[in-house]
Amino acid sequence: AGFYNIIQHYIFITPTIDTTPTGNKIFKYMQSNAVLFGGETGIHLHPKQMKWLHFESTFSTVIGMQQNGNYLPFIPANKLHFEVMAEKEKINFLHDAFVKVNSLTALKQNSPAPEEETTQGYLLFDICVGASIKISNQLLSIAIGVNNIFDKKYVDHLSTLKELGFYNPGRNIYLNLKIPFGIK
Repeated sequence: AGFYNIIQHYIFITPTIDTTPTGNKIFKYMQSNAVLFGGETGIHLHPKQMKWLHFESTFSTVIGMQQNGNYLPFIPANKLHFEVMAEKEKINFLHDAFVKVNSLTALKQNSPAPEEETTQGYLLFDICVGASIKISNQLLSIAIGVNNIFDKKYVDHLSTLKELGFYNPGRNIYLNLKIPFGIK
């Protein structure tokens, strides 16, 4: 799906050449007529011979321009997301068991606004394993996963902290428990 938006009086923050006494960049609010356009496309495959296997991939892109031709600040880099998931309806006492591996590739953002720096691309990997367990006619879903498996140091282009040398989150290990309930 694609989009093309013409926005009058678009308000945004933009970096300046000024800094605080400690060296932090100062941002200011600006207003301009702008155009934002881009799109997202994806594919979701389930091989007929291996119904337990899923492949999913999406690509997204956004370009933001001010009326004067300058790029808008804080526009995300082009991104490619890929996921492979294997699932099984029942394994002993486990229901809807799955394992999935994700990758996220953010390309270099080399269309910065004036006074904005380019941002390097990065590649992240995640993994998650989960299933549902039936307890007293109630299915409880549990999953354990790791985001940013390889603890990659990266800075997203949307970060206002990149100038300070702060990275986005590193490795994150999580446990997810879902207990559905209803009122009758």
